[in-house]
Amino acid sequence: MPDDVQREHDLLLQADALIIVFPVYWWAMPAQLKGWFDRVLTSRRSFSRSTSRFSVVAHLSAHVLAITGGNEAGYSSRGYDDAMRTQIETGILNFSGFRSTSWTWLWDRALGPTEQLRAASQDVVDAIVREARPRIK
Repeated sequence: MPDDVQREHDLLLQADALIIVFPVYWWAMPAQLKGWFDRVLTSRRSFSRSTSRFSVVAHLSAHVLAITGGNEAGYSSRGYDDAMRTQIETGILNFSGFRSTSWTWLWDRALGPTEQLRAASQDVVDAIVREARPRIK
């Protein structure tokens, strides 16, 4: 296993949750983030078929925070929201064996004021941490 992938696995093993924040580009995650998933989760240690004893993600919840430049009506009328959730939640996170997943959309925020985006993102992250806190040792 490459050293950089091993380092990422070590970080995942130490984590309590994985929060994935990204701007939506062409109804998908940015290529660099997809590349991280491809390198780090495409190994015998992360697939759900592995026993949880060897998995680097089975103990983790994964939380997606997708920041869009469009509104909910535009995404849902064309099915983009369902398509993205299926691809990322089912196709990547669930298949890789994460304990649980959640999804939050920040609609029409990509082009707004940076401080508003930062505040909205922080509110979501704070809620995830509050919910996870009882499980964190």
